[in-house]
Amino acid sequence: MNLLILENHELKNDVYVIKGRKYEHITKVLKSKVNDKLQAGVLNIALGEFLIQKIDHDLKVIEGIFFQRQNELTSKFHRLNFYFAFQRPQTTKKILHLASLIGVGSINFFRAEKSEKSYEDSNLWKNDSYIEEMILGLEQGKRVNLPKVEKLKSIYNINFEKEFIVLEPNSKILFNEKKSLLEEMNPVMIFLGPESGFVEKEIEYLEKKGGICIKVSNSILRTEQAFAFSLSQIEFLL
Repeated sequence: MNLLILENHELKNDVYVIKGRKYEHITKVLKSKVNDKLQAGVLNIALGEFLIQKIDHDLKVIEGIFFQRQNELTSKFHRLNFYFAFQRPQTTKKILHLASLIGVGSINFFRAEKSEKSYEDSNLWKNDSYIEEMILGLEQGKRVNLPKVEKLKSIYNINFEKEFIVLEPNSKILFNEKKSLLEEMNPVMIFLGPESGFVEKEIEYLEKKGGICIKVSNSILRTEQAFAFSLSQIEFLL
């Protein structure tokens, strides 16, 4: 935990009440005590410090107040909008974690022709449980703003209003001769299909919308690896 993320439901009469996983980490890993200050951020609001005012080891509760220091600096990735075919839950968790850590603009999941139906109905999407994985990413990346997350029914009802689209089948290396376009950094849509790949109809549809077929490695990658490779190469160019 590089940053303590404070959430609205933890605020009671201007005092944040910390329990569960966060309490365990603060007391057992950080070994913090009363009057210690921790780097903290209020979810989707600001960065600052958390002053520990009380620790109740019997109830396993920490109480304290937040002092705002600054707003989060805009991530260089905030104009990137990723579109994933629904993935298995463990893969989705890794994607959401990294997206929050790095600060992308949005993460969208859609039903592809080869998508596994059970992935769309996973418990991960029930009761907003996926948000906890994103908070872990924010804690690691020292960010407070959650990327926008949406579930879409189909690739065919996506609103294509960004500057250009990138796909991830096998064609040419990512962003060759596109540095100037990236430097301007207009909103970008990047599509990654299911691990079994897009069907030809989907590729043709996206190409008609302006898509550019690329690959991020000569190796065969898992989806979360292709996501990480893409971010790494974009950061290098930026």
